[in-house]
Amino acid sequence: MKIYHYGLFLVCLGSILLEGCSSESEPDPVNCNANPVSIVSVSSMEATCGVDDGSLTISASGGSGDYTYSINGTDFQSSATFQNLGAGNYTVTARDVNECSASGSAIIESTSGITLTAEVTSVAGCDSNNGELSVDVSGGEAPYQYKLDDGSFQDNAVFSGLEAGSYTVFARDVNGCLVTSPVEVKHGTSLEDEVMTIITANCAISGCHDGNSGIPDWSNMNNVIANATNIKNLTGNGTMPPEGRSITDEEISTIACWVDDGAADN
Repeated sequence: MKIYHYGLFLVCLGSILLEGCSSESEPDPVNCNANPVSIVSVSSMEATCGVDDGSLTISASGGSGDYTYSINGTDFQSSATFQNLGAGNYTVTARDVNECSASGSAIIESTSGITLTAEVTSVAGCDSNNGELSVDVSGGEAPYQYKLDDGSFQDNAVFSGLEAGSYTVFARDVNGCLVTSPVEVKHGTSLEDEVMTIITANCAISGCHDGNSGIPDWSNMNNVIANATNIKNLTGNGTMPPEGRSITDEEISTIACWVDDGAADN
């Protein structure tokens, strides 16, 4: 009898086990393509050069449930905002409860954190190199270095021996943060004291630009300003002043320098 009952027990137990195995089923796998997660937008806040004060905020849609977010693909968090970030390129990822995810790229731009002011302290002079400028920098972290155009960086904030022309001033702080500014060094030629003396003596004369010959009166400074480029061209190619009068190469350069400075009422 014991053997019978034992055998019956085994048969019954086997039946239960078989039924239990046949009734178990795995959940269907999630099809992330059916309702995909997508990155809608990423907003960024600039970071000061050399300082981790930038931020990124991720916006996602699609998928199921709440999202978690990452900027390195591993450390996910519930907040969509990442703070205390330095300037650079980031890969952002949003993931839903089913671990369906989407990734995108984001950039935190850098602001220099420093401000540059360049002041011309001396004009160049006509056909001379007497120009000088000084650079003032604030912000960032000292010490600073400075350079002009393609030159080398230097510790001195003053540049001298400059010809008239347009320059780009560079300044950088100890962290390598860089800022630039355009600056123009002028010849500094005076209309009233230099140019008008030449023109009134040689061009604004009887029978020429005296206001009585149907052509502009060049004894009037406003007329000279209005015709500045033409005057430069005429004196430069030798067609002015008229026959019987002549001006030197230095005087021709003086007129050209004033015009190149912008023909100012000075």
